[in-house]
Amino acid sequence: MVLVFGYPTLANVIERTDGIVIAGFFILFIMTVSGVSRYWRAKELRVGGIHFADAESERLWNTIVGKKVNMVPVESLDVRERADRAAKLRKYYQVDGVLAFVHIRLLDNRSEFLSPLEITARQEEGPYLVEASQAVAMPNCHAFVYQSKWANSIPRVPLFL
Repeated sequence: MVLVFGYPTLANVIERTDGIVIAGFFILFIMTVSGVSRYWRAKELRVGGIHFADAESERLWNTIVGKKVNMVPVESLDVRERADRAAKLRKYYQVDGVLAFVHIRLLDNRSEFLSPLEITARQEEGPYLVEASQAVAMPNCHAFVYQSKWANSIPRVPLFL
């Protein structure tokens, strides 16, 4: 059966190359558009800005910005989890400076493409506790929070690269 259909197909391709050329251009076009689209989407942080829950959070965040503070992702801001994570960090890594534990809370409706983050910051006996809520995607939110720790790296307006 393969020979019955394979031979005429191969003979037509060799005899009339227009179809292969058109298909090749079509495939090249689709691959190029897909690559460019993927490149643009890879740079999107899906964060529509940042605002603070209260004035104290903004004041604490501004003390963190631009300073040597180790941002540590955690699943919750529970005392036990923070202590375990800090112990593991100090056991396996040389940690200098203050720790800032970062907890991300996702939106209930994550089908939204863009959402502003609400930052709540507080300090308990040394380490900072930062909670970013209203996030659309966990990795994108972590990247935005970590990059925005440096003063002018990300503006506080919707970001589209």
